[in-house]
Amino acid sequence: MVLKKYKEKSVLKIIEKRLSELAVNVEGKSNKVSSMLVVINFEKTKNLEVFEELMQKLNIRGESYRIIGYLNRIEKEKSYPIPVFNDKTIKRNGEVKDPEIDDVIKRKYDLVISFYDEHNLPLLFMSSIVEADFRVGIGQKSTMYNNLVIDSHLDNYKGFERELIKYLSILNKI
Repeated sequence: MVLKKYKEKSVLKIIEKRLSELAVNVEGKSNKVSSMLVVINFEKTKNLEVFEELMQKLNIRGESYRIIGYLNRIEKEKSYPIPVFNDKTIKRNGEVKDPEIDDVIKRKYDLVISFYDEHNLPLLFMSSIVEADFRVGIGQKSTMYNNLVIDSHLDNYKGFERELIKYLSILNKI
């Protein structure tokens, strides 16, 4: 229990440090979106086809697009359609144990979409540690973690997509 709290505090400090760096680095960037990462809670969002459709609407090539998902419990014998992580994937010092997840988050993306409505540490960590020009979140609680927050619900994906495309067009990102 004590070690878990210590790990949480350490990872939270890493997130806060990364967020302070993001506030400085994002300004002045007007790159078009050509690569995208979507971070989801895989326990709540199972329909991955909607993100593939979004990728096509944004004219993002398949190799420039990734989805990673959080699961509370990962079954070793089970095969998942996307790379998955949980709280055990992240070490106390912020390193990622899973090489597949580590490879995904070490890439630079033009757009990171945080498509989850709860704020647990592994989801926040993965969303904040990735180097990205622009970050989009969903819901009202994620304003400090994202450049753009779309006030929507997980079950209203079409509304989220419509608003995302509208704002990316206004910001000259697509």
